[in-house]
Amino acid sequence: MRKTNSLSLPPEANGFTSPQIALFQSFLGNERTSQFSNTIELWDAIPKYWASRRNRKRKNGLLESARLAFCHRGIAYEVMIHPARVETAQGKLIEVFPGEREEIIEDALRKLAAEKGRGFCDSHGPGVVFTTTQIRRLLEEHGHLINYPDLITSLRILLRSTISLAREGEKHAFFESSIITALGAVSREDWRKDPSAKWYVRFNSLIE
Repeated sequence: MRKTNSLSLPPEANGFTSPQIALFQSFLGNERTSQFSNTIELWDAIPKYWASRRNRKRKNGLLESARLAFCHRGIAYEVMIHPARVETAQGKLIEVFPGEREEIIEDALRKLAAEKGRGFCDSHGPGVVFTTTQIRRLLEEHGHLINYPDLITSLRILLRSTISLAREGEKHAFFESSIITALGAVSREDWRKDPSAKWYVRFNSLIE
């Protein structure tokens, strides 16, 4: 089983100028037509953001993992989506599946990564540095308003939601990972002092 490292590793300085990041950014800029990577096609085909659209029972705020089937390039797969555990504004722990808002945010992060000086690709894989102002502005440009607390909650959902992928009929997953594998955060107090303080995200290893 292939698993990614969930440790929050800051980007290496040479990751912003390496030949790999030039290829990665070129690929992100032409995702719909490029054949650079088959793994990103598989990643995009996984129904990661659909579990929350179904009625699912909670017990004490907790959810059972969702099992979904899909096909990609003629191969049948099953994916188990394990919900993220997050804290509400009232301090209560609940579990939630990644949904449409998280899908939009992942897409926005990938768009930012295609820009020079924001995307990086180092020895631990690809990622992006950003400010919360940058990502909120990008979302607003595409008609999606989001406040600071909801953005942070969604980033945590992306980090804490995990998927287990297997071919149909096989008992054991061949790939298991969170949607984003690392999140470097800036505290809200620091953000208030300096809205230009940068966060970073490491993408799933299939986005390579």
